[in-house]
Amino acid sequence: MLIDERTHETSDEAYARIVADYRPDVVALSVLSTEAARLADMVPLFSRLAPEAKLLIGGPHATAEGPG
Repeated sequence: MLIDERTHETSDEAYARIVADYRPDVVALSVLSTEAARLADMVPLFSRLAPEAKLLIGGPHATAEGPG
């Protein structure tokens, strides 16, 4: 499943429903620089909702910033 925050409901409650329904093994987030601040909310949210899932972060911003 792919969720685009620009076109889908993106509340914490909506994400909780999605995680409960799909029980993902992996959560991947693609981040543009204009969305980087939102990433600070998304990482702890998905870490809490799907603690067993691997969290992958990519996209232009993550590539430009690098690890750390």
